[in-house]
Amino acid sequence: MTLLWLVAVLLPGPWCVLAHPGNDLFLPLRSRAVSPDNTCGGSNGYTCPSSMPCCSKYGWCGSTADYCGTECQATYGTCTAGTISPDNTCGGSNGYVCPSSLPCCSRYGFCGSTSEYCASPGCQPSYGTCSVAGSASSSTAISTTSSSQKSSSIASGTISPDNSCGGNNGYICPPNLQCCSRYGWCGVSDEYCTNGCQPEFGNCITSTGSPQPTTTAAVVNVLRPKIGSVPYGSVIYDCEVAGDIAITFDDGPYIYTSDLLDLLSSNGIKATFFIVGNLHGAIDQTPDWTSVIQRMNSEGHHIASHTWTHPDLTTLSSGERKDQMYQNEQAFVNILGKFPTYMRPPYLAFDDACQQDMSDLGYHVISTNLDTKDYENDSPTLIVNSEDTFNDTITQNSPSSSSFIVLNHDIHEQTVYTLAQYEIDRAKANGYRPVTVGECLGDPAGNWYRAGP
Repeated sequence: MTLLWLVAVLLPGPWCVLAHPGNDLFLPLRSRAVSPDNTCGGSNGYTCPSSMPCCSKYGWCGSTADYCGTECQATYGTCTAGTISPDNTCGGSNGYVCPSSLPCCSRYGFCGSTSEYCASPGCQPSYGTCSVAGSASSSTAISTTSSSQKSSSIASGTISPDNSCGGNNGYICPPNLQCCSRYGWCGVSDEYCTNGCQPEFGNCITSTGSPQPTTTAAVVNVLRPKIGSVPYGSVIYDCEVAGDIAITFDDGPYIYTSDLLDLLSSNGIKATFFIVGNLHGAIDQTPDWTSVIQRMNSEGHHIASHTWTHPDLTTLSSGERKDQMYQNEQAFVNILGKFPTYMRPPYLAFDDACQQDMSDLGYHVISTNLDTKDYENDSPTLIVNSEDTFNDTITQNSPSSSSFIVLNHDIHEQTVYTLAQYEIDRAKANGYRPVTVGECLGDPAGNWYRAGP
């Protein structure tokens, strides 16, 4: 006969009953070990840490609805999720947690699923997970439901470590390349998500569940002559014209961009915007973004590409890199009837393979020689650091021999409402001329875009 030991233990609260160590179901929550590896419940009996408090039905710790919702195991954690981000921002002042499709909250407060978002240091585990696709916490079953698309149930399996899927290995596709093509490769364009797409190893719908710009043969086959004197493919860091300052803004459009356009207009300044097609909602499917891009164009600003979903291009295959550009091109065509010949790589990450692909596609690749690091200083007390970086750099150089391409982000409040005006004022006071990237490179505006199909 099995001897069951029952021991009464006095705790700072009500008396609790502890069961025999072989049956820890009745152990009080505080008496169990906190999970060292984000597993919970089951045979190990681990409880979830406060940063990922919910123990899912599959035995993994997390903080989103997928962990805290149906069949969440309250015995091994809590079952209360935070507010799921409506716009892919997270943490910070809004406290949003990331959705399961983009589970990691980056140091800059954006949701994603690649190493740029999920890696430490910087990833914020309180507002999502910090496990790159392919780790244990990513191996549970996934399902995606869209109001406009039929949902796809994906078999429980291992997230692909190399973008292959289905077939003999049975890998499922990661959220950022969620369609498993008939040939067993993960991607997000029509070639992956339509004819022959394998729904058991990924979704056969667009990322975000809304119609993506169609990457048609017409867009892919647009003629791309290399006109003008500005180099194609190679990375450009500064202007050709001494005394010019090209003020640029990455990662928009966003909720502050319209006000930024007002500010630029009141100062008579033209800027350059490196636009991400689907970071805050697809630009050609989100009316606010469509209208602000049309306004940029009508007011003479320089519009450039910053890829479709902001991945590190050095981590992608050649086909994936080109797909990032094609999708953004089609969105621009849908909005403006044309697409840019200028681009900036996300994270300023670029290598020889990227250079060749961008050259093949007919892009001028723009970097920076004055990074304000506004993304590290988006508060009223910190933005002075970015102001100092800008001012120190331009005052230590002469407009008679120096020029700058300035990196800012219009997704940050303090950049729009404080830093932008400061840059304009200090540039003028020091004898510099604020212009677009195209102008500072001596490139006529007619060369900044290609006509759509």
